[in-house]
Amino acid sequence: MTVENDAIMNAIAHEALKISSVVGDFQPPLATPESFVKVATALSAGADVFRYLAADENTIDEEVIESVKRCSSTRWDFISSFFRSKIRSAAILEDPNNSAQYLAHIPGVALQYCILTTSQQAEWALDANSFLKGEEDREDEVSGVVRDVAAEACQQLLKRAGAAAWTTLFDLCQSVLLDQTASWSAKEAALYLLSACIGTRINVIKQAPAENHSALFELAGSIVSNDLSSNVNGHLVARALLFFRSVVRTCGGIMPTQRIALQLLSPAVQTLQSRDPIIACSAVLLLTKMVARCPRADVTAHSTTALQSILNLAQGSDHELLYMLLELVLAWLKASDIRHVSCAAEVPLAVLSIWQRQLEDPNVAELVVDLFSYMLKRAPQSHDGFAPLLPWMSSALGGTESLTAMCAIPSVLVVVRDMIKHGSDGVIANVGNVLLGALCRLLLNTEDSGVTNAASSTLAFLIRRLGSAVFHCTVQIPASHLNTTAAADGALPPLDEEDTAVPVANAMQAIAAKMLSPQTREYTLLNAGSFLKELVPVVAASQGLPQFLLTLVDRALTLQMDSTFQELALPISLMLEQQCEAALATLDDSGRLVPYFEAWLPKQKVFDGKLVLRHTTLAMAAVLNCIGGDTNGPGGRPIKWGKGKGRAVIQLRLAIFVALGKQLNVALKSKSSEYKSDTDDDLETLSDADSMGGDISDDDYDDDIGLGGGDNESPMGSNEMEGGQSDEEQVENEKRGGGGRTKAGPSGSYHTALQQLGSFVSILGADAASGEYFTAKEIASLQKLLGSSSR
Repeated sequence: MTVENDAIMNAIAHEALKISSVVGDFQPPLATPESFVKVATALSAGADVFRYLAADENTIDEEVIESVKRCSSTRWDFISSFFRSKIRSAAILEDPNNSAQYLAHIPGVALQYCILTTSQQAEWALDANSFLKGEEDREDEVSGVVRDVAAEACQQLLKRAGAAAWTTLFDLCQSVLLDQTASWSAKEAALYLLSACIGTRINVIKQAPAENHSALFELAGSIVSNDLSSNVNGHLVARALLFFRSVVRTCGGIMPTQRIALQLLSPAVQTLQSRDPIIACSAVLLLTKMVARCPRADVTAHSTTALQSILNLAQGSDHELLYMLLELVLAWLKASDIRHVSCAAEVPLAVLSIWQRQLEDPNVAELVVDLFSYMLKRAPQSHDGFAPLLPWMSSALGGTESLTAMCAIPSVLVVVRDMIKHGSDGVIANVGNVLLGALCRLLLNTEDSGVTNAASSTLAFLIRRLGSAVFHCTVQIPASHLNTTAAADGALPPLDEEDTAVPVANAMQAIAAKMLSPQTREYTLLNAGSFLKELVPVVAASQGLPQFLLTLVDRALTLQMDSTFQELALPISLMLEQQCEAALATLDDSGRLVPYFEAWLPKQKVFDGKLVLRHTTLAMAAVLNCIGGDTNGPGGRPIKWGKGKGRAVIQLRLAIFVALGKQLNVALKSKSSEYKSDTDDDLETLSDADSMGGDISDDDYDDDIGLGGGDNESPMGSNEMEGGQSDEEQVENEKRGGGGRTKAGPSGSYHTALQQLGSFVSILGADAASGEYFTAKEIASLQKLLGSSSR
């Protein structure tokens, strides 16, 4: 720098110091037209000072710089607040002597304050996330940076002055951008101011003359040609990309944004490979908003280059930039014809390597899960790409990975569940071979209720997909866990204990013993029903059903929450449904029959979930069929019914009849609006689950993938109905209005439950359906349902 320039800068510094000492922490004056003129004049006078300070902050005292910035920001905030008020701004804009002056004055002065400072350039060069954070703060209008506040003042001016102010601002910025002699910083400031106004005041811009819209479109083309080239300053290229982001987002009504997006697609993809992080970040921001507007074929054609560039950039990124990159990968796959993305199989392993560096960041885990879920569901050709992930998943679930990997276990379980849900038979086989033992080890070792809930339902789902043959496979688990007494006591194996190979059936029984232990927290059972249900045929094959039933009942009677009770009611109901006579005899002989039914039947009305409702309803129907009218048998046992003054002692068979009647009354939606249920549960649709077995939870995974087989159905749960149609055929037939079914008739195996209910009326007599146990509306609906069942 020359001696003359040094003298100029020192003079400016002294002037700035004088301003800051006089103004100090500038307090806005009263919002009057006079004060507006004074502040606007002061901003104009201080523009040169601010511009020089912004260009060479390193040579000026830091305290002086901060004082000038604070003073300038406060002044612009006053101008902005003035225009926020319709009454205050009218005093300026409706004055013919002031209107034209300030319409031209404010944008011109604001443009000088929008110059990018050297401190911002240095900060962004070191940390791309600070650049993204600044853009986010500006869009959320919470930034205190001088140029952000100045741009907001222009936005408020457009709101009050309308299209005339936009024309003035656009002409000013256009002249700078088309000036070949203008500096890159001046052009960057013009693009910044245009972007800020386009992004928030598009309704004002739409009111401008058509030629203004054409000029904006032509300007956009000029920027593509001149300001996206490799020999232009990186900050100007980045701002040009963000300018187009604002155009693509908001200008659909006045410009051919789809054509602009297509024109920009290739340059934007190329800038992803830029070594300048600011350019790459801006390209990411642009593509995230733009890729969905481009033709699918063009997006697919650029997929290999784009995805490789995005994933390479993500390898060295974190926080906000990494989040945006992962979001862009998903957005790109959604916008492309994913079946023809040749590199789709390479994405999972690349994303895993990124995830492994950020295992403690829950935001990254959530984005990875969303991406993997979409790929597993929509891109079958990518399934082979998930095979290399399985060994790491096994280590993470089995506890042999690093401690930080434990943070990822819930997310890993979600990915595994998606692989089971959407994967081909080959994928399922790989998951079973690699992860079956790891899931068993996790369930035996973890004390975390949430992990147990997710892992047990995932294991149950995997077993259902693999079929009954899986029980003959072996898994490696600590030998001490084979002692079900130790497992029930929650004892963990010694750290140096060697694993031993055991059948999956034995491992599952050890897991169940641990889950049902009185020492295990109740929350651990919140999603245990699907797993315990899968264990029923295993226990039955080993002649251990009576003991398993009593263990379940004993644990159920200690539970406090209805949601956990229904999880244990599921396997108990399955045993009552399939082996009713033996199960009733076991409960009766052990003295647990009356306590369990006293606990179960009142809770039936609050149960939810297709699987639980189906099996508990069929279990009640099976019990009614089994006990018949014999008052000397289990059906004659007295149980307590009701609460408070309405509490009574009635026979078990009558209590089951009432509970079953209320359940069907609530859950079976009549086709007649007169008897339409108030609940959202429609047991007509529950019949879909009859041929599928259980869902993993309330996510209805089995409904989506249509698993065949499953339960060994008892006669009460038969899928065959009148006319020899399956439940699904009956539902479809009813939708078409055919099939000879009555309008209000139920479908699925609940038809059997209704028939049993109807036949029991003759055994119990008319009192069973009297107002003593049902409301008048319930009686009317029940008669309607029973009538349709008999027909």
